[in-house]
Amino acid sequence: MGDSSSHEDAAELYPLASAPGQFLNSRVAQVNPADLTNAGGNGGGDSYSFSVQLEHQFSKHLIGGLSFSIDRSQDYSPDLFQLYIKSSLWEVLTLAVPPQGLIPYSRF
Repeated sequence: MGDSSSHEDAAELYPLASAPGQFLNSRVAQVNPADLTNAGGNGGGDSYSFSVQLEHQFSKHLIGGLSFSIDRSQDYSPDLFQLYIKSSLWEVLTLAVPPQGLIPYSRF
């Protein structure tokens, strides 16, 4: 579970409010001055995530499993489902237990 808050200051919009030259001069009569600034304000919201991983060791060198996770917040709601098999063909390598699933791009 999570909670976030943010604040954005009022600012002129690019390029209309601060761009010198022909573009601004030709558009001033057509644009409402209120449209040239971003009012800013407060933002934020709540979020939650849920994750489940199950794994079964079939033999010393073969493991199978599944992983499921969801993340929920405003404008962001990815689901991740994985089925996987891990095997080691040589006795030298050991397999990771508990499972270590793939990392979604959003968490880099």
